[in-house]
Amino acid sequence: MSEQGSDSPALPQVIVLAAILLHACVWTFVPSLVNPNLPLDVIEGLAWGHAWQLGYDKHPPLSAWLLELASWVKPGSDWPFYLSSALCVAIAFWAVWRLARDLLSPARAGLAVLLMQGVYYHNFTIPEFNPNVLQLPLWALSVLFFWRALSRGSLVAWGLFGLFGALGLLTKYFTAFLILPLGLYLLLEPQARQAWRTRGPYIAMGVALTVLMPHLVWLAFNEFQTITYALGRSSALSDSAWVKHLRYPLQFVLAQVLAGIAVAVLLFSLGRPTWSRSVEGPQFRFLFAVAIVPLLLVVAVSAGLGLRLRSMWGAPLLIFMPLFVLALFRVEAPNVRRFAVAWFAVFLLAPALYAGLALFQPYATDEGKRVHFPGRTLAQHVEADWRLRYARPLRIAIGSEWIAGNIGAYASSRPQVFIDGDVSRSAWLDDARVRSEGAAVVWEIEDADQAQSGIPFGLAARFDCVVPAPAITLDWETGAKVPPLRFGLAYIAPEDQCPQG
Repeated sequence: MSEQGSDSPALPQVIVLAAILLHACVWTFVPSLVNPNLPLDVIEGLAWGHAWQLGYDKHPPLSAWLLELASWVKPGSDWPFYLSSALCVAIAFWAVWRLARDLLSPARAGLAVLLMQGVYYHNFTIPEFNPNVLQLPLWALSVLFFWRALSRGSLVAWGLFGLFGALGLLTKYFTAFLILPLGLYLLLEPQARQAWRTRGPYIAMGVALTVLMPHLVWLAFNEFQTITYALGRSSALSDSAWVKHLRYPLQFVLAQVLAGIAVAVLLFSLGRPTWSRSVEGPQFRFLFAVAIVPLLLVVAVSAGLGLRLRSMWGAPLLIFMPLFVLALFRVEAPNVRRFAVAWFAVFLLAPALYAGLALFQPYATDEGKRVHFPGRTLAQHVEADWRLRYARPLRIAIGSEWIAGNIGAYASSRPQVFIDGDVSRSAWLDDARVRSEGAAVVWEIEDADQAQSGIPFGLAARFDCVVPAPAITLDWETGAKVPPLRFGLAYIAPEDQCPQG
């Protein structure tokens, strides 16, 4: 991988494309093989996406919509959801590679993608398709087309930048931490400012506004629900000032350093890096704007407002970090064989560790993981009992986004999920429809007090035809000796089968 011997376009292209394809295949196959049940965020996203709303109580709609589309690929199978996550990372790798080829030599561009394998967010966490995962390709594509719009003056590239930037915001508002640095670059960089004299930036803004407008209208009519949720989840009113304004941002930075530590391991396996900037002027400032400024902005907001940031929110912040490192350093006389060994070790360690935890952690902890939850069995039991009682498909499941969400995901009729029976969390449903179509109510019984507390969510007072059913006891989907799960069950009879009606 020397700057001379590897600069022929053919070799890096073959290596990079093979690495991307291998990564996607492994991270589709491994979780499909070892996970009996879908992860939490996938179940939650399916509960939302099945309702096809313009927004949800926690997030904008795009990730939920894509999960629902994935469920159409092969109904009843889990692998399409893992493939969706793997494709997100594969597209992000490809987009970074194409950007790197515009800025670096082919050898360094290929190496930038291989180094991305060392980022924690690009492997171990990707089976759980969620807005953090979906941000990866959208950030990468936004930056790629922004650069091509500036460097080539392409109006098509400007339109694509507007499209992918807007889709990023429809995934998670965190994308604003990318859009803002790009906007600043367009205003402050002398060469980039010339673009304002063309139609390009205005085309990008027009495309973005067109894509975002339906969701913006939804926000206005729903009291900015998703923004309120995000602020509420990151607030820490009870903590002291130094914890909120100093410790939280430092913890977030440390988490990102740890998430990318294997990148340094891979780089040093190639040889001792030396300072040698291969990018200067506007190109270097552009890389700084997309690789460093978003992280600085996030940390500044956390420190200034005292917001508690979750480490996973940093997933898109490290996309361009390997590329930026390679713009600053080079390795003299690189040891390609040692790098290949280190790369394959990192590549194989992540899925091996993931599979090991999925298969063997319950034996060590005597506790099941979410992926061992008996969701499919629970859904089959509830759906069969409903059909036996009411001779019609189950259309509504009431409960937590996890328990009722599993029924919504795995029941053949794909009932809509009425989260906690709360209209503010499930605006696609209301009590009138529940009375008309009926519903299954499911909750977990964790202790004796809960067993005596009756039907939750105040449903007995809201509906006339609430019919208790025998509790269900199910084993976790693991061979470990884990205490079984017990579920309370009740039905709200359809209006035409309600004796009181």
